[in-house]
Amino acid sequence: MSQMNAVALSGGGDKGAFTVGVLKRLYNKGERFDIIAGTSTGALIAPLLAIDEIDLLWSIYENVKKEDVLSQLKPATEIITGTSLYDVKPLERMIRRIVTDEMYMRIMDSGKEIFISTVCLQNQRLTYFTNSALPGTKHYDMLRWRDRDQFIMAIVASCIQPVIMPPVNMSRLQFVDGGIRNFLPADVTIDAGAENITAIITLPDNERPFDADVLGNVKDILLRTLDIFSNEVYSNDIRITELYSKGASFVEALRERVKRNTGLTDEQIDVIFTSAGNPFFGKRKIGLRVIRPQRNLGDGLSFTNMKEMLALGYDTPDSITSFYV
Repeated sequence: MSQMNAVALSGGGDKGAFTVGVLKRLYNKGERFDIIAGTSTGALIAPLLAIDEIDLLWSIYENVKKEDVLSQLKPATEIITGTSLYDVKPLERMIRRIVTDEMYMRIMDSGKEIFISTVCLQNQRLTYFTNSALPGTKHYDMLRWRDRDQFIMAIVASCIQPVIMPPVNMSRLQFVDGGIRNFLPADVTIDAGAENITAIITLPDNERPFDADVLGNVKDILLRTLDIFSNEVYSNDIRITELYSKGASFVEALRERVKRNTGLTDEQIDVIFTSAGNPFFGKRKIGLRVIRPQRNLGDGLSFTNMKEMLALGYDTPDSITSFYV
């Protein structure tokens, strides 16, 4: 029986081009995924990946422009009384053009489990919109999208950076970017049964460079603040996922060592390892691969070097990926 492979796609706005570049390389190597979870720009990529539309994704990220995603900056009077600096009607229109009725049916018939990460502003809960029967947990809620329209609005909601963009209203609730709570949606892929997880992250694994430029407007200050926040959330997400993988692997190895060196039966060992004090009881060993850029890719809303980021993702060598088993 083949193992369940998952991919977790982080947010990052235009930096999703890096993600698509990585996926194109993996796809050309024959890799496929049974479980796909995405946050923000990763939520736009996830459903098209489920139906193998890699070339379409490449074309979208190669040609997308800022005006395809955001309106012009609103007048000051509208900003003061409104909920955002920009409108995202262009993004919604773009997604509706891409996800036709025919493509939506292909996504629903793909056999892949898809998870789109959002946060509900009313209950402050991480909320996944999904086609899966996986139930919610104490850590997140799970909502099955009911039709194409709600599916599209869930993708839009996952892309919403609060204040910069307006919340998406669904069923009298407001939803925004899942990256506020979960920059890398790896947790849900574990719960869905993944045995191997590929995490594609749009932030480099190094110290943030010092930038001497003075930030002179609200937009730039907000973007820098969100960038700092995303880095912290990402660091926590990856640490937790690594801890799960390393902890479960350690307990499994320890169990085998006890069995080999003590002569205890499987039943006796079960008693030891099913104690309430074992935080990894019932957890399984997973493989985790992390792929990320070697340099900072920008603020996520520039849309000026898309081809460069696609190529950077495609050319990212396997030598800078890491497995934790």
